[in-house]
Amino acid sequence: MPSLSRPLHPPPLAEPLLFGVAISDHQAEAYDAQFSPDVWDVWEQSAGIVPRGRATDFWNRWEEDVLNAHRLGCRAFRFSLAWARIEPRPGEFDACALEHYRAIVVRLRELNMEPIVTLCHFVWPQHVEARGGLRSEHFAQWFATYAEQVRAALDPHVRYWLTFNEPNIVLQGFYRMWFQADFSFPPGQPSGLAFPDQIDVTIDVIRHLFEAHAAARRVLRRDQGEHNLISANVFQLGLPGLLQRLIDRNVTRLKQAEDWRDHFWRISERPTLLHRFDLIVAPVAIYRADHPARLAASGYDTLYFDTGLSSLVKQTDRFQTLDALDDQLLAVVRGPSWDQVATVQARLARSRLHFVETHAQALDLLDSGRVTAVIADQTVLHALVRTRSNYRVLDERFTEQSYVVAVQTGNPALLEAVKQALNALHTEVGQDEMCRHYLPGSAPQPPRFEAQPRVSHYSGLGHVQERGKLIVGLQRTDLPWIDLTHATLDRIGLDFDLGRALAGVIFGDPACVEFRRAALPRPNTLSARLRKRLDEWVRAWTIFSTFVSSTWWYLGMQGQLPEYLCPRECVGQLDFVAFDYYFGISAPTPAQLRRLARSVQRQFNRTAVWSGGLYQALRHYHRRFPDLPIVIAENGFADEPASSQRGEQLAAHIQAVQRALAEGIEVRAYCVWSITSNREWGLPQEAASDFGLYYVDLDHDPELRRQPTSSVETYRQLIAKSSSSGSA
Repeated sequence: MPSLSRPLHPPPLAEPLLFGVAISDHQAEAYDAQFSPDVWDVWEQSAGIVPRGRATDFWNRWEEDVLNAHRLGCRAFRFSLAWARIEPRPGEFDACALEHYRAIVVRLRELNMEPIVTLCHFVWPQHVEARGGLRSEHFAQWFATYAEQVRAALDPHVRYWLTFNEPNIVLQGFYRMWFQADFSFPPGQPSGLAFPDQIDVTIDVIRHLFEAHAAARRVLRRDQGEHNLISANVFQLGLPGLLQRLIDRNVTRLKQAEDWRDHFWRISERPTLLHRFDLIVAPVAIYRADHPARLAASGYDTLYFDTGLSSLVKQTDRFQTLDALDDQLLAVVRGPSWDQVATVQARLARSRLHFVETHAQALDLLDSGRVTAVIADQTVLHALVRTRSNYRVLDERFTEQSYVVAVQTGNPALLEAVKQALNALHTEVGQDEMCRHYLPGSAPQPPRFEAQPRVSHYSGLGHVQERGKLIVGLQRTDLPWIDLTHATLDRIGLDFDLGRALAGVIFGDPACVEFRRAALPRPNTLSARLRKRLDEWVRAWTIFSTFVSSTWWYLGMQGQLPEYLCPRECVGQLDFVAFDYYFGISAPTPAQLRRLARSVQRQFNRTAVWSGGLYQALRHYHRRFPDLPIVIAENGFADEPASSQRGEQLAAHIQAVQRALAEGIEVRAYCVWSITSNREWGLPQEAASDFGLYYVDLDHDPELRRQPTSSVETYRQLIAKSSSSGSA
């Protein structure tokens, strides 16, 4: 990283370079009730994140920002159009909005600045989404119609057009990665949408993006529009060349739709490491209140199942409350702990408790009138009522008993199956299975569970399905240390019941389960620390070794994707290469991958930055498209407004661009993100989300003053030095 205290002496450049800045409509234009909301406006409200509000009021203050860019020496200004303003209702186009954007491009031309116009920067009208949005087969037609209206308004002042901003990031509105609790981008999908359905939707969206891009290009270039140059800017990570080629090779090997679905599973469900159990079930007691914390620290997600001791009586008996059983003879099925029994005795001080070994014995005593009620687990008692209609279970509980169910973090499909199994304990099929164990002979044939469809072997659930059995770890003091390899009828207890129900949900056969004694993980052991380190590496690799960081958009443009993803008529539909570059690593070490993963967590000021990655990316695309110029549509750095780090990084990255130019790579433009602070997609304004050359206090300054940071003067000097070396 160069120091700004030393003069910069960039090498001579082979071709002129347009220095510029960038901004987007939703992040900068004020939201006004007179305009129709876009999908991000709706998303911000429904998700409870920071709304854009006035943003920087670029809609009214655009000329001030344009002049600031001009004073920097910029020759390019990239901005996006608000589709929701231009087309407030389907097929109705606002002439005033179009004239507003025409005024901007005309002014840029007067200042000898090249407008770079983005048609869709992450947002589209809500009425488009209501009709199916990017999932719709008609999306390409809607987008082309919009592009046609824009061209009619802005011709002939715009040459450089970007159809979609970061199409690879747009996809995050249609699928969730393993570490995400919810969708991170609009439109989002229904919370109950299964992963295979998420994958199918995402595949459709990829195809529709290609189709819409090609349709817009045809509109922009027809009828003497050959001067218009069209591309889409992808989000590009900086990776070593060999690693990037390996990642791209992984994508090009996906020839069939099923291959692509498996590929998606790798990022929607984290691969399972070598744990002994698929899940752990343990009772939560006061003296072990640290269970949840220990499990979470060891890499497990936890669910809870609440039950407790209650009582079963005859349907005809008068008893309605537990207290009414005082002074009665009661059958207690062995299993409750001594403190639970003590709780019962304290409440029913005059009652006598008769302990029996099995539920069948207890019901025989109740039927013969030798006891008044049966005390046992309430969930089990509800299951027993299914076999004999002359019983009922009291609503009250003597004690509360919770079970913690732990599944290795990052296996959402397996976690969802556990939720289904917990629900099954209260359904007919689950209760029939319980009765087979608590009342032998009541249901000799196993009930018919509906097995889940097979899923990718990349997922935790897929591993279980391929193995053919479920492995459940139980934390109980009454189990031997040897493995319990059979789900036999004598294995009773709610932890066993849950394991069998889960096997029924997964395989359709509750016997496909193996129980083992489990000691809770100890996070501070050496083996645990080693597993955690390996786990962190696998987490990062599953993010960055898949299509998220592959150049799949340009692979499609080269015809290297199957036609169901990129139709043949979409191949080659670009006039220049464009990408956004922010983060990178020089080597795929665990430490660097972990730092790079912070970018996905949107900790933009703490992630990995590598100027050499920009040079690598330029070489990569030049090899792919040697006859096309390259536009760096965004390059920026989040930091405190007063920090010098942004200026130092600008200098380092511009030198990487100069190196590429000196080698004959045609870089047409370099745009800094962004000219001002902006609303960074629902994030609060802080160092992690502020990329502005000019600082704007979005929350506390009603005048929204543009305050130059130290990086303003740095960028001005860098442009001037490059110009004196023949770059502008």
